[in-house]
Amino acid sequence: MVEETVWVKKKYVRPRLISFFESIVEVPRIRRGNRQTVETLINEEALQLARYLRSEKPTWNPRIVKLS
Repeated sequence: MVEETVWVKKKYVRPRLISFFESIVEVPRIRRGNRQTVETLINEEALQLARYLRSEKPTWNPRIVKLS
């Protein structure tokens, strides 16, 4: 039963999660463009937070995205 549950998670949950991270959102990128994947948005926000925590930036304003 447990092995079957793990198999179901791998077959159905993982691809949907990967698809979610690869979905496109309408948020300007740091360098150029107006669209990016969710994964890129997470990475860019992590970079901005790290710069703020290292006192390289005086403020950090996270970009909030409404996902459909």
